Amino acid sequence: MKSQIESINAVERWAFSKFDGLVGATSQIASQLAELNDNVELVANYPLKDEFEPPGDRDPRHALFVGSISRIRGVGEVVDAMSMVKEGRRFRLVGPMAHDGIEQRVEESPGRSRTDVVDVST
Repeated sequence: MKSQIESINAVERWAFSKFDGLVGATSQIASQLAELNDNVELVANYPLKDEFEPPGDRDPRHALFVGSISRIRGVGEVVDAMSMVKEGRRFRLVGPMAHDGIEQRVEESPGRSRTDVVDVST
C-alpha cells in the first residue's frame, strides 16, 4: 500500500510541476504547491479562525447560515438541533433554497419554530 501512495505522490509532484498554474485553498497548501510550481495562487474561500474577529455587538443567542440552503450542507440537521437549544435562541438561514426537498424538510422539522428562513432565490 505504501508503494502505491508513494507512486501517486510522485505522479502528482510531476504533474503539478507541468501545470500552467495551481490554486491552494490554504496558505500551507499554497506554500507546498509553490515548491513544485512557480505560478501558485491562494484562494481562501472561508475565514480562518485567527483571521476572523466577530463584531463586539454580536448577539450570542442567534446563529446565522449564509449560503445555499440544501440537504448536502446539513441544514435539516441544524434546524432539527434548534429544538434542543435553550429558549430564546434563533437560527437564521439566508440563501437560495435548493430544489432537493430541503424546504419541506425544514418546514417539518421540530426546530422550525426557532428558525427564520430568508430564501433569496430569483
